Amino acid sequence: MSSSSTTILITGNGFDLAHKLQTRYTDFLEFCNCVKYFTSNLANNTPEGIFLSNIKSWKLSAQIKDEFIDAFRARDNLGIFNEIKRLTVDNVWIDFMNKVSRSQARRGINWVDFETEIKNVIAFADKTESDLTASCEEFMKKFKAEKLSMFDDSFRSSYHNKHWRETPNKYYPLTVRDFRKYIYDELEDLIRALELYLAHFINHVECEQIPLIAKIRPDYVLNFNYTNTFERVYPDVKPYIIYVHGKCDEAEHENNMILGINEYWPTEEEIMSNVNYAIFKKYVQRIRKRTVYQYKPLRKIVKDSEASLISVHIFGHSLDITDKDILSDFLSSPHADITVYYHDKETEGELIAKMIALAGSEYVIESVNNNRLRFCKSFE
Repeated sequence: MSSSSTTILITGNGFDLAHKLQTRYTDFLEFCNCVKYFTSNLANNTPEGIFLSNIKSWKLSAQIKDEFIDAFRARDNLGIFNEIKRLTVDNVWIDFMNKVSRSQARRGINWVDFETEIKNVIAFADKTESDLTASCEEFMKKFKAEKLSMFDDSFRSSYHNKHWRETPNKYYPLTVRDFRKYIYDELEDLIRALELYLAHFINHVECEQIPLIAKIRPDYVLNFNYTNTFERVYPDVKPYIIYVHGKCDEAEHENNMILGINEYWPTEEEIMSNVNYAIFKKYVQRIRKRTVYQYKPLRKIVKDSEASLISVHIFGHSLDITDKDILSDFLSSPHADITVYYHDKETEGELIAKMIALAGSEYVIESVNNNRLRFCKSFE
């Protein structure tokens, strides 16, 4: 490697999972359900012995469970728990994701993809009714007819529980525009709750270094996660870290975390003429929350490189097509030497298929043959 080389580490959620952090969406749902149980037990003055016996069944790390136990015993420092309860109890998206998760579990599937489920709802809403002044009541009836009855049930329950005191005879907003605002505000609450979970709890869970990562010593980390795992677990390395989807922060602030969906309209013309739900889309959120601008310095290095080598290590990133606008910079560079790490053979096959979807089969075959693209097992 030349002295002018640049080393870049690209991380996705698999990076946090490899450090044994509970950052799956199902982990977050479990945590939210535990907060609801915890606050209810506080309000009901449940005896400590009963609470402690039930907490054993929680699928949270011991360190996080200890924080619940300490707060239960002391009855103080409850601000974080009360805030998460406020954001998540009767939240339409949390309720919907719990329903989806339980439905998946009955079929032996132990995960739920928030982005996919949100996309299913938003795409149907966008393609069903373009008139934002139309009746929400008539609009919502179509959800039940189109196998989105779980969302219909969650919406009815959420809106009613939050508004029945002020409008006891109205279970719905008046118009589709009101519906859109409600579910967007609810999504923002979910994102803030997720931010508090990650910043207050996950960012303080102890974890060990992975030797492979410690050896890479990147100049830049392109972090698609919200957490600060690299900087806190590898403090002796001082790379420039770019938070592509925003960074979690417990303090009150304008949230910059991206939790969006990819495009569902098939043509450019349809995308441009159907913008009612654009605010839910990932590329719009990146612009609106200004995370896209953090990537500019690295993009310039990649594009301006001539003879210098760019060594790219991709660890725990799914190579999803929604991130093509960023990943394509590395794939199109003739000076990029790319290593993609996989966990097992099944994951390797998925990553190869996704790389083909991103860059095309000719690129992948040629790059593998020229040894400028490699797929390597994570812990060999």
